[in-house]
Amino acid sequence: MVNTTASSLNLANGAVSKMILSTAGPQIQAECHQLAPKGVALGDVVETAGYGLPCRRVYHGACQDWNNGSGACEAVSVACVLI
Repeated sequence: MVNTTASSLNLANGAVSKMILSTAGPQIQAECHQLAPKGVALGDVVETAGYGLPCRRVYHGACQDWNNGSGACEAVSVACVLI
């Protein structure tokens, strides 16, 4: 699964991240903080377990806020899929 999120990797922000956090459980947020305690740079990707999600892995890509399809957020999503 691919999740585009802010560089802080705070899954309590954003509709998709919130859904992932509520379904996977707090362990997914803990793993994000363990792997990147200070967050990540835009364009970086953090890989976590899926926990309560129906997938094995989640790729959290840090990107800029959505701007109707004209920014870098889409490129991060594509990069995550290609991993």
